[in-house]
Amino acid sequence: MTATPHSASAHSNSAQNPGPHRATPRTVEFEQITDDRYGGKAAGLAELRRLGLDVPPGFVIADAAADLVVVDTTRWFTRMAEAGATPVAVRSSAAGEDGAEQSFAGQYDTVLGVDSAERFADAIRTCVESTNSRRASAYGGGAPPAMHLVVQQMVDARAAGVVFTADPTTARRDLMVIDAVAGLGESLVDGTSSPEHIVLDACGEVAVHEGGEATGNDDGNANANDNDNDDDDEALLSPEEISAIRSGALAAARHFGRPMDLEWAIDMSGRLWWLQARPITTLPADLGEMDSPLAGPDHVYTRCNIGEMMPGAFCPLTASVSGFAIDYAMQTIQVVARAQPSYDQPWLQVGYFSGHMFLNLTEGTALSSGLVGNS
Repeated sequence: MTATPHSASAHSNSAQNPGPHRATPRTVEFEQITDDRYGGKAAGLAELRRLGLDVPPGFVIADAAADLVVVDTTRWFTRMAEAGATPVAVRSSAAGEDGAEQSFAGQYDTVLGVDSAERFADAIRTCVESTNSRRASAYGGGAPPAMHLVVQQMVDARAAGVVFTADPTTARRDLMVIDAVAGLGESLVDGTSSPEHIVLDACGEVAVHEGGEATGNDDGNANANDNDNDDDDEALLSPEEISAIRSGALAAARHFGRPMDLEWAIDMSGRLWWLQARPITTLPADLGEMDSPLAGPDHVYTRCNIGEMMPGAFCPLTASVSGFAIDYAMQTIQVVARAQPSYDQPWLQVGYFSGHMFLNLTEGTALSSGLVGNS
């Protein structure tokens, strides 16, 4: 997609010099951002806004690493103050950050609770200088990237956290993981707080609920099947809030077309805000990518017998040659035995799930029925 950059900046030449890489720092509105030229964080927030999700008001400072002396950063802070959108957070949105290949999560500095024009100018310098930090160099290597900054109103958070639309540990795309802490999400990011850990299944039901006050015990383990206990009233997130987080995360994943890692916060009034959206860069391959369809909704599959012949994970060549041959041969025997009229469909007798080969036990009974006449 191609955007026509337009900015609203204190510098008099800002409107006369369009282009994504001018030397003068300037502001860019979220509505004007249609690609990742201002970093993945800015691009993600712009897309969340287009989805209709609540994103705190703010703007992007483009080319923040350029000469700040020639611009009046006080005007940028005053703009937020006059809108009642202070204090603000100043967050990095460097080129390449929060992208599909690398996240740079935590490599650059973020300054929270900025409540004056003087602190605002200091926050900008702090974030810009973090591109030269040792941790950023060790993570990405090469020359420092172009630094852009996201400026947004701080959310007075009752709870905050992250949500993964796929389980980053197991790579299961049918699970959603929510980690939540009380107050700002900074304590989750820096590891000073143990989060309330929630895993949702494909239907949105709680499969795992660990940590936080909701567990009601000291060992951090909850009964995953006991979702109606008295401790639910003390949970950090209500069922309605969990449902709202899940709904927004699913909408984002569908929009971006891939599993996503999103940051959120719930303010004191109960309003859900979305603070970041980035791809999950470390997600292993989808174990269900080559899954075959179920031959029937109530069919039973087994690893017996075929698990001895094919004990490991299968590859595409195994599936298309050996697997298909087994399926075709077993169906042909049924045709000869008049247990079925003709070859029906691929993978009726053999199924592929989570990288392994299974036999359809339900269809196998038809084979023995046709041969020996049992029920």
